[in-house]
Amino acid sequence: MQTPGANLLALLDADTAAIWVCVSDAKGSVPRERGAMMIVTAQQTRGTIGGGHLELMSIKVAREMLALNRAVATLRHFPLGPALGQCCGGAVDVAFMPLRAGDRTELLQLQTTEQHGGRFVVERALDTG
Repeated sequence: MQTPGANLLALLDADTAAIWVCVSDAKGSVPRERGAMMIVTAQQTRGTIGGGHLELMSIKVAREMLALNRAVATLRHFPLGPALGQCCGGAVDVAFMPLRAGDRTELLQLQTTEQHGGRFVVERALDTG
C-alpha cells in the first residue's frame, strides 16, 4: 500500500488533478481523528476520513472543486449527528487542498517523513467562506 505522500507524488507526476482531503480538527464523537486523510480525483478516491455521509459529502465538495478548477484550499465545518445522518455527535473541520505543481518539494518531504514513521504538518492559507 502506498503512503499518501507517494500517492500524491504519483498523481502529480501523471498530471492528474486531485484534492487532498484532511481532517484538520475533530471534537467529540467523530469517525476519525485529526490528521485522517484521503485523496480525491475525478474518477477515484484513496484513503478514508471515516466513511458514511461525512465522507460522501467531502468527496462531493472535492469533486466540485475539481470541476471548477479551484486552486485555493478550503476549510469546511461539518457538525455530525442527525444533520449528516451520522451516529457520531461531534464535529469535524475538513481541509480540501488542491494538488499543485509547486507542491513537489513539500510532498517529497512528506514521503520521507512517512518512510521514517514521523508526522508531517502542512500549512496552507484556507478559504473559510
